[in-house]
Amino acid sequence: NLPVTPVTDLTIKDNDLVAATSGRAFWVLDDLSALQQSMGNPDTTRLQLYSPKTTYRFTLGGGFEKGNTGQNPWPGVIIDYYLPHQLSDSSALSLEILDEDGKVIRSYSNKEASDYKSWPGAPPPPQRLPAKPGLNRTYWDLGREILPGMEGVFVMNSLAGSRVGPGSYSLRMKLEMSDGTQTSEQEVRVKADPRLEVTEADWSLQREMLIDMETTIREIHESVNSLRKVKAQLNNRLELLDTLEGSDELQKKGKEVLSSIENWEEQLIQPRQKDPQDVIQFEHRLSSEFNNLRNRVNSYDPRPTRGAMDRLEELHGQWEKWEKEMDRIIQSEVGAFNKLYAELEYPALIVPALDY
Repeated sequence: NLPVTPVTDLTIKDNDLVAATSGRAFWVLDDLSALQQSMGNPDTTRLQLYSPKTTYRFTLGGGFEKGNTGQNPWPGVIIDYYLPHQLSDSSALSLEILDEDGKVIRSYSNKEASDYKSWPGAPPPPQRLPAKPGLNRTYWDLGREILPGMEGVFVMNSLAGSRVGPGSYSLRMKLEMSDGTQTSEQEVRVKADPRLEVTEADWSLQREMLIDMETTIREIHESVNSLRKVKAQLNNRLELLDTLEGSDELQKKGKEVLSSIENWEEQLIQPRQKDPQDVIQFEHRLSSEFNNLRNRVNSYDPRPTRGAMDRLEELHGQWEKWEKEMDRIIQSEVGAFNKLYAELEYPALIVPALDY
């Protein structure tokens, strides 16, 4: 994309090629690793994942782009890879990021996520891997896996995964084609901003807190989604039971279960929040409190405050209470409904009465 212009000087800085032009500008080709490692002559028959350069963990500034502005470098690790020329549209490409313990913390695919749904406050869409024959480039933003959302519920602050700290990470790429599977692995080193005067213990504490909060947020959201499926089944079942004689007691018990689930849910999320304006009108619930705290701890400076640590302990106490309530609803109330349903020997499939 370099325009036709004289190039008056070239230099390499941090393994980026910088070209100065006489048009009062300079252009940067980020990371020459792929060119250096392939020697300009890649094997066109196999998958090749190139070793990325060491990446510094820092935060890029924001701002509004205008028509004549350049493109900033991608945040995080730039990842180059070469795909064989026999690649087809049906080929499946995946990339996994693993931490120093060998645990997968982020995954990507070239396939579209068919189950992804968007709404205000939804998780960000999955990032797809470019997959064309030849050289491809993508990036890892140093984030962990995206957190699940709850359809139609606006969640304050992003559900994108928190950023990892300095360390060594593994990249594992797999290509599945009709004639077999190919794999390629590399390592990448992430370093801290050298201007930060922090210790390994600071990074370790931030990592523990972030993973702790993300685990809990995932538990809350998956619990809500699970009991919402129970609600959907129960609403449908109550509508059908209304056509059967002698089902009054069972319907009453079903409505009690619905009420318990709705009261429980409203302690964890704010279902009336549908867009950014609603966060002003309706009180935040436990999920948003966790995510707000996570957003504050997931900062450029890894040192969490004493207030953040104390607040996390308080929130855990609240989740422990509502997690026990969820278990009670499932075991006692849902269990009692199922037991009575079986005792009444109602059919699994109820055929509604016809109107003619």
